[in-house]
Amino acid sequence: VSTQSTWGILEWGSSHRVAMMSFAVLPEVTALKAEIVENRRYFHAHPELSFQEVQTAAHVVALLRSYGITEIFEQIGKTGVVALIRGGAPGPCVALRADMDALPIQETADIPYRSQNAN
Repeated sequence: VSTQSTWGILEWGSSHRVAMMSFAVLPEVTALKAEIVENRRYFHAHPELSFQEVQTAAHVVALLRSYGITEIFEQIGKTGVVALIRGGAPGPCVALRADMDALPIQETADIPYRSQNAN
């Protein structure tokens, strides 16, 4: 019996149609789903344009610290954040990268976590 749940993800296909993919998610990750959604909605509601992501970077740093991550480097390329997360044993490493900047567009969606910043 699997204790994994399945989440779906939406992504744009080459024909600009939305496709649904399903994948297995470990219980440890599923337990974090509410927190993950809350964080994603925070970032959605508080967008900042490129090289202006001061509050976004501060929020990322606060989240990393709340997870016990201490090797954090701020103001990389002005507003970037780099964190070193060490594993418990020697072995391969993984590098993750994410954009934090928003697009300069006016949001028209009527959702609870709608952008609170104009343009």
